[in-house]
Amino acid sequence: MNNMKPSGSQPKPQPQPFLLAEVWRIRDEYAAEHHHNLKEILADLKRRQVRSRRRLVDRRRKSKPRATEQVKAEVEVKAST
Repeated sequence: MNNMKPSGSQPKPQPQPFLLAEVWRIRDEYAAEHHHNLKEILADLKRRQVRSRRRLVDRRRKSKPRATEQVKAEVEVKAST
């Protein structure tokens, strides 16, 4: 019995992960509902956001620690030594 693969054989294609395939299917259906038009998709997302009272896209800047608080902490450490 020969356990070697015949020369020139192609590896079997890996099956797509089910979850990823499902996300792509839903995305394609949603885009088709809006004629693959980005402006229509954006308008729909904005309408959904208003109705849900929940932000789907949050464009607020994430707050950074204030520099003054960090400087105060460093001064306190130096003063205590």
